[in-house]
Amino acid sequence: MKKFISGIVIIILVILTTSSEIVEYSRLQQRGRKGEELWYIQNTQTPFTGKAYSSLSKIFKDIDIINYYKEGVMVKELTYEANTEKLYTGVAVSKSKLIKLNYKNGQKHGKEIVYYENGQISQEANYKDGKKHDDFIQYYKNGQIEAKVKYKDGIRHGGFIKYYESGVIQMEAEYKDGQLDGKSISYYENGQIRFVVEFKGGKLIK
Repeated sequence: MKKFISGIVIIILVILTTSSEIVEYSRLQQRGRKGEELWYIQNTQTPFTGKAYSSLSKIFKDIDIINYYKEGVMVKELTYEANTEKLYTGVAVSKSKLIKLNYKNGQKHGKEIVYYENGQISQEANYKDGKKHDDFIQYYKNGQIEAKVKYKDGIRHGGFIKYYESGVIQMEAEYKDGQLDGKSISYYENGQIRFVVEFKGGKLIK
């Protein structure tokens, strides 16, 4: 009954804030080339504009999430205290303890940690007002860093480093405003340089 009421409240929240299409999140799917994926309602060809709701009572305790989409791109995510219209501030931990997040006024704010089933950290991200900001780090299951990249206001901006599982650097690159910009260097696992290329505004120039 509680889950049923929670779902009703979410639907009401969505209706109060927009007249655009409302769907359950489970009905959406991403399609398109890697890095350019858009969200669609299953079995449709038009990128989705509207809101998708999901009650996360099965995963998180006492929070509900609504995602906002425009032409297939998710533009905003807000989190509410369950069964209310109050934006959530605090920490949310999955019942399986695979994810730990911080929220402020309904948006991700602070550190997010995702874990492998063996308890090792899978990735760490920092958020500011709902957008990735500063370091985003991915790990191999053995605890070694797999990749590290800087974000600014939700887009890649700064250094990027990719590692082999042995800990040796595999690639170094620079991003500016979400585009590759500057030298990108690839290495063999023995440390020798494999190749060097240069980008400007996301375009290969050398």
